[in-house]
Amino acid sequence: MTLDYDLWGNDALNGQRPEDGEDRPDTEEDIRRRERLRAQIARYVRGLNLPERLPAFFRLDLRLEKRWVLREGRTISLTVEALNATAGKETLQYECSLLRGCEPEELGPIVIPSLGVEASF
Repeated sequence: MTLDYDLWGNDALNGQRPEDGEDRPDTEEDIRRRERLRAQIARYVRGLNLPERLPAFFRLDLRLEKRWVLREGRTISLTVEALNATAGKETLQYECSLLRGCEPEELGPIVIPSLGVEASF
């Protein structure tokens, strides 16, 4: 789980907030703020009682093929396929926000149909 947070919060350290893009080493106060904020966020996320595992995901791939045998060992076949024929969504991770809580980030449904013809001589 990745959590984004603002190290500086609403108040500025010593009345000054670093300029955007300013590269400076972390001070001891920066490190203490970050650790306090991480602990606060960890308590918040633990209180959400999220499941330890993501929801189950399954998909069904289908393939139908019909082959016709012609003269002299020649064949022709027609193939129809569908990847993820059940059109299931996969939960990749939970995205957490202090304002919205935690919501599952889902992918899909991704269904890939295919039609093919094969001939052998």
